[in-house]
Amino acid sequence: MADNHITSEWASSVSNAVVTIHVAVPYPFDTKSPGTLQGTGFVVDKINGLILTNRHLVGDEPLTARAVFECGYNQDIVRPVYVDPCHDFAFVKYNVGPLTSKVEEIPIRPDLARVGLDIRVLGNNDGEVLSFHQGVISRVNRNPPELHGFWDIMTNYIQGSSDTVGGSSGSPVVDKHGNAVGMLSGGGFTASIDFYLDLTLPLRVLKSLQSGKCIYRGTIQSSWMLQDPATCAARGISREIINNSDSTGLLVAHRVIPEGPSDGQIQEGDVLLDVEGEKIESLVHFEHLLDRRVGDKITIRRLRQGQDGQAEVLVQDLFKITPFRLLQFAGAMFHDVRLQVALKWNLPINGVYLPEAIGCFDEISGVIHSVDGQPTPNLVTFMDVVRKIYHGKKIAVGFQPVSATQTSHKTVTLFPPWPNTNAKLWTRDSGYFWTDSDLWVTQVDRAPSSEVMHTNQSDESFDAKEKNTASLVRVKTYNQLDNTVVFRDEYEFDGLVINVSEGFVLISKANCLSIMCTIMVIVEDEEIPAKIVYDHALNVVVIQFDSSHVECKLRNATFGQGVLKENDLTKIYGRWGRKVEATVRCIEPMSGSANPSQPPMNAEVIRLNASNPPAFGVLVDDDGDAVALWLPIWSNGEMKSVGISVHLVMPIIKSLQQGILPVECRTLAASFRKIDKVAARTFGVPQEILPQFEERGLYQARQVAITSSETGLLAGDVVLYINGKPVKRLWDLAPAVFLRESLLMTVIRGAEQKSLNVPTFTTSQWHCKSSIWCLGAKIDTPDFSTAMITRSLYSQLFVTEIAPGSPAQEFKVPPRHFITHVNGKATKDIETFIKEIEAIREHTWCQLTLVGTDGVSTSTAVLSNRFFKNKLAQRKDSMPYQWERLEI
Repeated sequence: MADNHITSEWASSVSNAVVTIHVAVPYPFDTKSPGTLQGTGFVVDKINGLILTNRHLVGDEPLTARAVFECGYNQDIVRPVYVDPCHDFAFVKYNVGPLTSKVEEIPIRPDLARVGLDIRVLGNNDGEVLSFHQGVISRVNRNPPELHGFWDIMTNYIQGSSDTVGGSSGSPVVDKHGNAVGMLSGGGFTASIDFYLDLTLPLRVLKSLQSGKCIYRGTIQSSWMLQDPATCAARGISREIINNSDSTGLLVAHRVIPEGPSDGQIQEGDVLLDVEGEKIESLVHFEHLLDRRVGDKITIRRLRQGQDGQAEVLVQDLFKITPFRLLQFAGAMFHDVRLQVALKWNLPINGVYLPEAIGCFDEISGVIHSVDGQPTPNLVTFMDVVRKIYHGKKIAVGFQPVSATQTSHKTVTLFPPWPNTNAKLWTRDSGYFWTDSDLWVTQVDRAPSSEVMHTNQSDESFDAKEKNTASLVRVKTYNQLDNTVVFRDEYEFDGLVINVSEGFVLISKANCLSIMCTIMVIVEDEEIPAKIVYDHALNVVVIQFDSSHVECKLRNATFGQGVLKENDLTKIYGRWGRKVEATVRCIEPMSGSANPSQPPMNAEVIRLNASNPPAFGVLVDDDGDAVALWLPIWSNGEMKSVGISVHLVMPIIKSLQQGILPVECRTLAASFRKIDKVAARTFGVPQEILPQFEERGLYQARQVAITSSETGLLAGDVVLYINGKPVKRLWDLAPAVFLRESLLMTVIRGAEQKSLNVPTFTTSQWHCKSSIWCLGAKIDTPDFSTAMITRSLYSQLFVTEIAPGSPAQEFKVPPRHFITHVNGKATKDIETFIKEIEAIREHTWCQLTLVGTDGVSTSTAVLSNRFFKNKLAQRKDSMPYQWERLEI
């Protein structure tokens, strides 16, 4: 296509038919993960409002989609009206009206595609609106490429070079007359090559949609590939057969799905000669024949190892083996195995597919064939089996992992691990609209088990110095990201048993990111629900489980009186008797917060030199008693293990040993850093008082939560005394030492000595009081950790997390921002925010104004959808670590 063929009228006409497609996928389905996508489509029927785009963009999974029209920049919600079960194309429909009156349409002309044709590709290239890319067609009979984790079969692709990148999927490939000769599906990974879908079948489907005729799609559950004459000759195919074929080559069986109609009739490597006596010249020709013979048996003449033979194969209805149900239950999603999964991993089309290994199925990735000893050949049978399983029952799950399809595995899991779990079924109708219905709630009325659990180890099997290895127990947490039953984060780690009879276990806060998480203690492979009962600022959480029917060999941890120093030799005791010798490398301050939702630690931590230490354990003295906790913390986005001296948490340990929950510790809303004496003099500390402090220096406030008190601590203050005592070590500022509601603090500020009455706060005060899930964003009331990183508390609504595939993700609602206005109305607190969002209906826009912690304001418009409903979670006043969820 020479440049002189491009006129402004041509460009305007073609561009007015091109749209940008925005898609949000809320749940894992088939080979797709939840998230947001952006691509291109083009209008092919402006009378009926039909747009052609890619299936890997708009599929048959639950989703929301909208089209932005380049003419006038109008946008409209679109819905699928046809999604091909096999090929990479789909038709979506928009509302025809005044806003789309300027829309043009592009004619589909697959017959015009030829080698050497100059083309233009028009699309949303790399997120840029309406890019034009020039190219040329180099092949018209390419086998389907593997793109986007999507397997296309039984059709031809066109190959060209148009230098497109992400966002161009679904772009029309047009000639100089504005005819679509192909549609962009993807490109090569290592070369500047693009692949365009042959539009023969899309044109046939379009005509059926326009005329209202039924669309038939047939399959024999096998894929075929076109092989060139040279490769065919290498296979031993006679020259006579090759010469009688089309010059492009012959069709050869590439993959046969196990237990399908072709299994036992067709083998990989078979050469197709004819079907029902009809010579097949291309993949498109073969597919068209199958579509005409749905429900019939066809005779396939094929060549195998040089021998001519025939096979009778049933042509199945492709739509009948396409899943239209999705079960949402027990922290995961399930649907029937479908063609894409079967093709990708060479699996039969039966069983229940788990698209994402999460929830209580975290150890399973693949196809589930049995649950609790009962076969589950399809989703209906699977639902009948699992609905009878009560909360807390251990069951065996048989599955075939997709990563190793040659083997079958079994695993034992607690099903489901949390009570009152709702099961929800999503069903797709013939118009590709998904509706949800509640099925059942997990049975929870089982009486507690009276079975007594024992270990195989006798008391004598423990060395007296290794007693603390029997006080370590496995713990698992499921951190819930949004208000669905799908859990996004899961951790399995160890805990330290403090009091067996009361079920008190000490764990790291790093493994329990939210006090709203679900927690299970694992004893002798029995998973027992637990709950948070105490939260300490030193990265420590105490959980409690029902130990009434557990008489195993768990022991209470024992503690020593010593304090480790630099270069001391010690041992790390981990679970299952693991011992690692270590040397104390250093003891250094960690004043910052180990977790963004936690107060600052303000304590000295122990760093070790050790070879492959466990993530959790205890550091012991010569008698085997614990003198430090060895536990993971979050630091600079990474989880690392450090030691915390036992003496810092001994007050709470003694209370737990007596079966009493400790009094909440109090902490300062500030973090501190160490400065040497030279720096202290520079900040105005008098020379005469410096000898009162150790050589290592003094401590300066690094970050301080904002406060309205004029007598409050400020960043930069150098701390001299607390209640008259000099601050010599960082642990003098640690949470364990404070019981008073305020402290008399002497500081140096601007070279002047000041006395401050500084308030302290309980750990529970650091947690938010309420959480709202709105538009897929988790919005918390700000806590003190938020107050430490912001200039001001701009509202009582702080965005902390964004769910994948949600409106908040699609429209880029920024996390760590305060929401100050909804639709122009001030929403400074929970009550006014709820009042405004209650008026938001499905598929309606709302304008959010947000302010970052740096004080910079921004705004975004968000379109609601039905997959993310608004919910409120509030902390119970009487039980500070227990939450109740409410519909808004």
